[in-house]
Amino acid sequence: MLPGLPNGIRAKVYRRIVDQLRTDPVLSSVVRHWNTFQGRQADSVPSTPDQVAVQLIPRLGPTSWASADSHRGAIVVQVEMWTPGGRIGAVDAEDALDLWEAFENAIYPWGEQAKRQDFEQDLRDLGCVTGQILFQQPAQITSVDDDGFYLLGSMTVEIQRQLDA
Repeated sequence: MLPGLPNGIRAKVYRRIVDQLRTDPVLSSVVRHWNTFQGRQADSVPSTPDQVAVQLIPRLGPTSWASADSHRGAIVVQVEMWTPGGRIGAVDAEDALDLWEAFENAIYPWGEQAKRQDFEQDLRDLGCVTGQILFQQPAQITSVDDDGFYLLGSMTVEIQRQLDA
């Protein structure tokens, strides 16, 4: 973080989403390399083609007026994933599908209503409108080679920023 630059709503929401994903038991057991662009030393370690790798990139969506003293807009988290195949035996499209589903389950854990509600409340407390993340662009396989699949997707959450106290 740059000295003197305060952490805004979007940065706090992004940090909470990253934490939710990185601490998920399934994702943390499968993903060997995370790049979240949060200034962590571990983020700069390159992955190898035989490891699952995930890169999360925060992006800003358009904003519009919500009221005379607030505006609404989206923070979009672009999700780039690599699933290996060739070096571990076979390229398997089901691995790509299952990895994206693991992301969905990390955000909305099946059978754990209290955990889901706590996460949504955390996001609302940080400035999100509903705290519900939308998977508006489910991961799609964008590249296939003998070594594996490259997938690209995104998730979106809407924030509301007060302009006056």
